[in-house]
Amino acid sequence: MCIRDRKLGAQIGTLQASFERLVAASGKTTLTLEDLRRATKGTVSDIDLLQAANTALMLGLPTEKLEELFEAALKLGSAMGITAKEAIESLTTGLGRQSQLILDNLGITFQAADAYEWYAEKLGVTVNQLTEAQKKEAWQAYAIEQITKKAAVLGDTMSEAQLQQERWNATLENTKASLGALLAPLSGIQPILSGWMPLIGTLAGQMIPSLIGSLNAYMIAATGATTATQAWGIALHSALGPIAIVTAAISLFAMAYTTNFMGFRDTVN
Repeated sequence: MCIRDRKLGAQIGTLQASFERLVAASGKTTLTLEDLRRATKGTVSDIDLLQAANTALMLGLPTEKLEELFEAALKLGSAMGITAKEAIESLTTGLGRQSQLILDNLGITFQAADAYEWYAEKLGVTVNQLTEAQKKEAWQAYAIEQITKKAAVLGDTMSEAQLQQERWNATLENTKASLGALLAPLSGIQPILSGWMPLIGTLAGQMIPSLIGSLNAYMIAATGATTATQAWGIALHSALGPIAIVTAAISLFAMAYTTNFMGFRDTVN
């Protein structure tokens, strides 16, 4: 566990809240994160799904089509040899920014003139009568039409091996974010430890050598103990008492923080 993982845990909560507000603001669907997970067959981590969905919604993609589009992106991406995450990113950015170059990553190519003519015919007007706003609508609507049609032709072509590998990668990222969210409250320990560090360090320096000596003596004397674990328990309780044990534990934590033993300081920070 590192600082990045804890930040992921904090970030996913923000992304989730933003996603829910964007969906609610559209007023057109009850789209949920679970819907997007299902559409992408669990091959994209929650944080990547939320980032892509938020980008799509903020760039004006239709909320009610997002689930279908993510599913189509998965099919197109596997055919083009890119990951599910890359496919979703290309879809949302390409459509949102109306970039033919980015949609080319999914094998989608067309001329803007074709989109304008197609849209004008649907509206019952000529291309010259289209406003700039209608031309933008035409480009996006035509691109979505091409994406869904090509995905329908391709079907599910992702191999089982690739599917399982991408699901595993997504699961790892989700686990990191979940653990990061659980450890986020530990960030408040850092300033407390910093203030107490000189005193705790002094206690550690004084008590640890004495503790080790006492434990060794009691381990030798504890011949009546049936196991080594019992001997150590007797030594701890007899040599130190409850208050000293707590102090020693704090000292050990302080030493672990100072030396970054097994990444302890990275976790706390």
